[in-house]
Amino acid sequence: MGEMFALDRSGHQSVIKWGRTEREIEAARNIFQTYKERGFTMFRMTEDDSRGGRLDEFDPEAHGIIAVPRMQGGSRPQAVGPLSGAPS
Repeated sequence: MGEMFALDRSGHQSVIKWGRTEREIEAARNIFQTYKERGFTMFRMTEDDSRGGRLDEFDPEAHGIIAVPRMQGGSRPQAVGPLSGAPS
């Protein structure tokens, strides 16, 4: 049985759990693909956290999957010193 989590500003939430049936696996695969299409990066979790890694395709054998949104940059940091036009 596996579980998929999605990260957001509030932390993480469980999105779906799947077992061994084709119906559960297909539902999880569809959600996985939806997150990928929205720009999320997917990572595998193992039961003992020893072999995690990025996933490009859904793996029904994964203990867990984490969907991580793209990082969004904030404002540019202000230059300090001579580059900012301050007197040297």
